[in-house]
Amino acid sequence: MRMAKPHIWVLIVVSAYTLGQALWYWQTPLGQAPVLDGRENLQIAAQIAEGALPDEPFYRAMLYPALLAFLPAHWMILGIICHIANAVLAMNIARRVWGVAAAPIVTGLLVGLNPVLIHFALDPLDTTLAITLFLGSLAALPFPQKMATNRAARYALSGFLLALAGLARPHFFALLLPICFVFIVAEAFARSKRIHRLAFVAAAALPLCLVGLIQLNASGAFRILPTQGAYNFWKSNNASANGVYLQQSLNFKYEGTHQNPTKMESEILYQRETGQTGTVDELSTYWRRKTLDHILNEPWSWIQLMAFKSYAWLNNVEQYNNKTYAFHKSLSPWLKYNPIGWGALFAMGFLVVRFVKSPPSPMALKTGLALFALYSAGALVYMASARFRIPLAPLLAIAAGGLPLLATQWKEFEGHRKAAIPIVAGLLLLLSFSRLGSVASQATVPQDMMLIADSATRLGRDADAFRWSQAALELNPERHDARRVRLLSYFNLATLGAETSTGKQWSDFATDLPTVDPNDSTLSFVKGVALWNLGQTQAARDIWLQTFERHNWNASTSLAALVYTNSALPTSIQRFPTESLRPNPLLVAALESRTDPSLNAQIGIVPAQQAIGSPQIKTSLERILPPRAEQSANR
Repeated sequence: MRMAKPHIWVLIVVSAYTLGQALWYWQTPLGQAPVLDGRENLQIAAQIAEGALPDEPFYRAMLYPALLAFLPAHWMILGIICHIANAVLAMNIARRVWGVAAAPIVTGLLVGLNPVLIHFALDPLDTTLAITLFLGSLAALPFPQKMATNRAARYALSGFLLALAGLARPHFFALLLPICFVFIVAEAFARSKRIHRLAFVAAAALPLCLVGLIQLNASGAFRILPTQGAYNFWKSNNASANGVYLQQSLNFKYEGTHQNPTKMESEILYQRETGQTGTVDELSTYWRRKTLDHILNEPWSWIQLMAFKSYAWLNNVEQYNNKTYAFHKSLSPWLKYNPIGWGALFAMGFLVVRFVKSPPSPMALKTGLALFALYSAGALVYMASARFRIPLAPLLAIAAGGLPLLATQWKEFEGHRKAAIPIVAGLLLLLSFSRLGSVASQATVPQDMMLIADSATRLGRDADAFRWSQAALELNPERHDARRVRLLSYFNLATLGAETSTGKQWSDFATDLPTVDPNDSTLSFVKGVALWNLGQTQAARDIWLQTFERHNWNASTSLAALVYTNSALPTSIQRFPTESLRPNPLLVAALESRTDPSLNAQIGIVPAQQAIGSPQIKTSLERILPPRAEQSANR
């Protein structure tokens, strides 16, 4: 399709704006070290690329991580390409729906400059790709009627793309399955056969069967949908559900490979409640049955929950899903002042569909309304979160593309019709921008701060980690994870002599130390360092000794502290497993500080043979463990 000059300028503006946000976001901790679902997608992509995917049913949708595995491009580049493609596809659909030159310009700007769409496009999430496939499916349909050529091929492409959208984001099955059902029933009872309907269904079945066969080969069972749906169904509809985001019942702390906390929680709670480990099918059946039993036993409370979900779905607030959008928008110099949002799109789209006279493609509008209703119903079975809702934003933008047509018809409207438009607009804005109940709750903001702190920690950006964990504690002093990150970040800064930038001293952490979990070997070592700097040297030695005796070589930093401070060592020290572990740099530096080499020979570490000892590490030891009066000077 040859694009008009104004349309090209729209894409130039959209591209520049998106790239500006991408360049800023790429420099932030979250832009370099994604968290939660994004981190898991990257991990799965790496497993697919290495052929190391576990032989088990897929817990989450695999199309997006599979694409990342085989594309030699950064996830952010893929997100930018898909976002710009979404603007192009939406413009194409708007042009065909409204038949006026200005419609694609309005739609293109509302999609391309939409800050929520850009926000999700720059993370390694499946949402933007799924939207591209969904809009591609709509663009493939032959409308208006003059596009009657190659109808079967167009319907086949539409069905294929919609099936892929469902495989990327399973919410789109709320559209695909009803459409296939209607087409099959219509074909069964039609007097004359319509090959295009069968083409849609057959093309949609191809990728679904392929995924089913892949799962059959991997796990021994033919499956299409990921297995996380049943437990999410329970979490979204039980008595403690808030209707807008999933709340974990259990807290997990693990190091190394990321694990899906919701999957872990579902397995642990199932075992607690049934006394069995259970298979994937048994877990799914259990959580699905438990949800339905709750709804049947407490229908009124569930109806109230669904009413709130529906209200939140139509409200302008973007609900938490891995991130609180409003918080992250406020941090971005590119998105901060952008007024485009759900409330404005919903009001504009509704007004156009309701009041425009003689639309050029009335069937397209009816189809759009049906898609909006079906998708909303499917998503609200779960939650009214931002990431669940955002695929509808392009539909609203396409509807809003009819604003120029509505404006040209204004003079033809009767008096009562003119009066109704501002009244309806006011009611829509009231619905979208009201703040009833907990719809605008900021309770998730401390979690956002901790996500940034977590990313900063993994990147070694300890000043950022300290700042954000401190900010989280100011909002929620009960967050132990924030206390842990703050203390570890301060320690890391202290090793560099940069702790004064925090405005804190070791004494400021005195109230944190009693809460340290002795099973946390890293934090226990840092607790000893804090006690040492507070002058409680014997308490520090006791902590280090207990930590090493409890965790052995997993707590080698505690042994390093004992060695460096010339403290009493454990009565029995096993030889260091040099074949499986690399000596800790602090331990090597501490051993180098001793004049007696007997310990080196006992544990099997010869500092001179280790390339990881360095003057900087020795300086770090001097900073965090300064000599005390009772410390022997004989090293």
